[in-house]
Amino acid sequence: MGYVQTRFGVSKYSNFILSTLFYVYASLLFYFVILWLFIGVIYLSRILLCRCRLSMDIDTPNLPNPLKKISLEI
Repeated sequence: MGYVQTRFGVSKYSNFILSTLFYVYASLLFYFVILWLFIGVIYLSRILLCRCRLSMDIDTPNLPNPLKKISLEI
């Protein structure tokens, strides 16, 4: 059952080794994808939060405007 004909002859554990390597490769790929998604979500949320803060600062009219003071002094 476990014997597999390879180029170098009959190998008993080649099926086990191939399945183990595939499992390790798939799990590493999965973890890297999850890691990059997590990093991307954090990065995008920081960009969006900065843009929201900037737009809130621009939209609020109650902030002191230094240009008005300069124009009134002239």
